[in-house]
Amino acid sequence: MTDKQISIVIVGELDPHGELALENAGIQDLRRTPSLSGVPALCSEQTADVVILADLQPGSLHSTIINNLRRQDELSSRYTAVVQCVTADQLRAVPPVLMPGVDDYLQVPFTGGELPLRLKIAGRIAALESHLQQCKPLSPANESSLQDSLTGLGNWRYLISHLEGLLQETRARSGLACCALLSIDQLARLGERHSQAFKNELLRAVAKRLREALRPADFLARTGDNEFGVALRYPDSDHIRPWIFERLLRGINYPPFTTTLHEIAISISIGVACDDGRAEHTAFDMLAEASGKLREAQEAGGNSLMM
Repeated sequence: MTDKQISIVIVGELDPHGELALENAGIQDLRRTPSLSGVPALCSEQTADVVILADLQPGSLHSTIINNLRRQDELSSRYTAVVQCVTADQLRAVPPVLMPGVDDYLQVPFTGGELPLRLKIAGRIAALESHLQQCKPLSPANESSLQDSLTGLGNWRYLISHLEGLLQETRARSGLACCALLSIDQLARLGERHSQAFKNELLRAVAKRLREALRPADFLARTGDNEFGVALRYPDSDHIRPWIFERLLRGINYPPFTTTLHEIAISISIGVACDDGRAEHTAFDMLAEASGKLREAQEAGGNSLMM
């Protein structure tokens, strides 16, 4: 996808400098709607790579519209990036985890060519996510030793391999390597009440939503029947951002999952282990620690994060 092919929907009014910056950047596919209520219809008629919310007053309507947009995405196996314009005061007051469904924040007034650059990046990431969602898993007969055939994610060996790589990078360049293990709190009960086909459908939907909530460079795998693993790295060990994991915890049920049987709400438990490279920990050591934290989260009643 070239920059000129990026499709953008603008909600509300951008300032003249923003409009001029987009024009000068050569972005051609721009559509506008004065209010959030027009977004679902516009995206239904023609898909968009990015929706930019120029309205500076986030509220309950934002949640409703983004909820509907995410439903459209899931039904069509694609992804739309959502960018929210905020003031400096709003950006300091509202951490990203409190606004599920938003992928990036742009501070106004815009500076230089920041607006088109950030929108192009968001568009490329959305295109990549859409491509990943449309890729079909390998059949079991031809399955790679690093892929989970049900979800198309990596498997246990995939996670171990990439976690070892992150640990080596952390030792060489400092920073922080992190591993998280996640499980669906209600899966055992749901498995008793519904068929295996329903359980598989839910696992695939959860895998897709987890992938959407993570950063493009983060690694996601299915490591067990009811377990997913995440490996990621922070460049600065003094500034760990737990909101990345909190975003997973709070965003997994936003919106509730729509299955072939009915709409369903779930929660997850998360255990996290981190390493700054100073100890000679292996990927297996980190996974064992994350597994212990996951058990603590489950024993706390679920829907919780232990680090």
